[in-house]
Amino acid sequence: MYTDWVQQVMPYVKNAQMFTCPSNSGSPYVDTVPPNHDSYHGYGMNYWMTYYYYYHGLGSIQKPAETIWFTDCNFYVVYPTYYLYTYPTSTAYGQSGYARLQLRHNDGVNCGFIDGHAKWLNRQTIEGDIGLYTASTYWWGR
Repeated sequence: MYTDWVQQVMPYVKNAQMFTCPSNSGSPYVDTVPPNHDSYHGYGMNYWMTYYYYYHGLGSIQKPAETIWFTDCNFYVVYPTYYLYTYPTSTAYGQSGYARLQLRHNDGVNCGFIDGHAKWLNRQTIEGDIGLYTASTYWWGR
């Protein structure tokens, strides 16, 4: 059975409130059994840092301090802004997509980076990073 990142770390965190952004007026994260991966999450993992793209260990990421690992999102993964501009009408990562960045904090997002630090990025910075893979500043890591 497939489990998402939240379900994988829950035995260590033991508190579902950790996965709900206090600034979000939506529903809180609920750990469902069996897992419902399309349900609400407060933070999404960078899609390009999931096993779909990265088959290597964290040590293979060349720019861990510049690469987003998690950010404000209503889905368990967040799609890099490349997808927003390439597929603007997508129901997943387009302008109104459920897996799009959620600009909850003064027209910006809180981001957790691979090296462990967190930082707020404004809309222009985060949505301006539309490069594909290695042309991306914050999303790809190489």
